[in-house]
Amino acid sequence: MPVKAIVGGRLVNFRLSPERARAHRANTGKTMSDVEAVAFVEKKRRARVRHHR
Repeated sequence: MPVKAIVGGRLVNFRLSPERARAHRANTGKTMSDVEAVAFVEKKRRARVRHHR
């Protein structure tokens, strides 16, 4: 699956492996807002800190 992404301010063209292409298609429409993404990452971070104490 050909993909374009902005990396370091430059447009990069590359190809996704078949496994990653399937995962990308499976996640279609399952995006998070910025607030949801920050809350998700913060929840994971706190769980990791609790686990390592």
